[in-house]
Amino acid sequence: MPQPGVVYLISCPEATRTIGDGVSSPRQIQGLYKIGLSRSLGQRFEMMQRSSPLPLEVIWSVECLHPFALEDALHRLYAKQHDHAEWYWLTNKQAEWICRLTWETIERLIEARETARRQEKEQNGRNVSG
Repeated sequence: MPQPGVVYLISCPEATRTIGDGVSSPRQIQGLYKIGLSRSLGQRFEMMQRSSPLPLEVIWSVECLHPFALEDALHRLYAKQHDHAEWYWLTNKQAEWICRLTWETIERLIEARETARRQEKEQNGRNVSG
C-alpha cells in the first residue's frame, strides 16, 4: 500500500559555485536546490534551516500517494546536476519546470521511473545469468 508524503523543492538562493573550463573566464552560478520528500515538511524544513548557514526557502511542494517514486524520478532526471546528498545545481528554467508540474506530468514521470527500474532489473538479471 502506498505511503502518502510530500515531495518538495527547497532553494538555497545565496549558494553559488564557480565554473570554468580553464580557458575562458570562470563564472559564478546560482541554483542549489534540494529535491526531497517528507511526511512533515514543516518540521523537516525547520530542522534543515537550523543546520544551514545560508537561508533556505521552500519553493514547491506536492502531496502525493507515491512520493518515493516521484522523488526518485526527479533525482534521475537531474542526475547530471547532482552535487551531494539530495542537492542539485539547477538552472532557473529547470526549477521553474518542477514548480509547474501538473498531475499528468507527475504521473508520466512516475511511469517512466518504473519502466527504467524494470529495465535495470532485467539487465542486471541478464548480466548475472549470462
